[in-house]
Amino acid sequence: MRNTDVPLLREFTSNLTRVSLDYIRLGLKEFHQRRSLQHGSFQVAMGNLCIGIELLLKSFIASGNLSLVFTGLPQELRAYLVCAGEPAPKVNMRPHLMDLVSGRFKTIDFAQTVSQFFVFKPDLKDAHHAHLKLLSQFRNKSLHGLYPSIEMFAVERSAFTVIDIVSSLQKSGEVDLTLFCFEGQDTAFHRQFPSVQIDHVKRALDQATKKAKDRSTSRTSVDADGWDEYVGECPVCHNEALLEGNTDYGVEETAEGEFDDFLTFIAESLKCDACGLYLQDPEELRLAGVERSYERSTRMNQWYADNMMYP
Repeated sequence: MRNTDVPLLREFTSNLTRVSLDYIRLGLKEFHQRRSLQHGSFQVAMGNLCIGIELLLKSFIASGNLSLVFTGLPQELRAYLVCAGEPAPKVNMRPHLMDLVSGRFKTIDFAQTVSQFFVFKPDLKDAHHAHLKLLSQFRNKSLHGLYPSIEMFAVERSAFTVIDIVSSLQKSGEVDLTLFCFEGQDTAFHRQFPSVQIDHVKRALDQATKKAKDRSTSRTSVDADGWDEYVGECPVCHNEALLEGNTDYGVEETAEGEFDDFLTFIAESLKCDACGLYLQDPEELRLAGVERSYERSTRMNQWYADNMMYP
């Protein structure tokens, strides 16, 4: 049973989608206005975009099962939402459902929402995980205080991410976005952004090259902490650089019919303290010619221990 088969829950999910799109529309309107003026704060634009994309991702998750969006649900309500069937006839679910749609229960945070979204949409993770992490950081700062300064390109990248995710969900039809239409300036910006990103990477490489020439040739060392980091090489100064991303566990069959497991680190960003180069997403790594995939199966025993897996 999908939760959207229950009229009350279907209405709740539909309203969540509608409100998310209202925030996104307001955010994009403010973004274009501030971008054209080339001055003023982007905090209002970023705040609306952050709220909008968080609610949209939650509505996507909720359209499958609302139990994944809420925390602290009563056992009866969680069982009702999870199980493909009705509860026992004597169980009155109406009070629980009213509590659910009236906002009594807390929902998962932005980071948990992003993680859950990529469980269902892994095809979008590589392109947008780094961007949504950035939006998560902006969200808290934009909503709970005065955000002093936001780099123009970071705002542009955030707006592009929101437009791209909405477009992907529109095409897939997994969320009802039929009443939402992009403005002409939205589609024009979405088309232009790849060239904006190329220029940004060129400037970053040029600045890093200049800094590398101006400083001494002493080597720097980097420590990687955990499975989300890896020590790579800066493409400019060839010092050690910190890569952030994720480690994937996989299993492959050998020619002898046996199975071997392996670990691969997939980089999403690179930061070099020596020359200051900072590449913030997979596309920027590609444009700079940075290798993204690194084999790290030599640490398999540690992976087993950290993830409570036993060979």
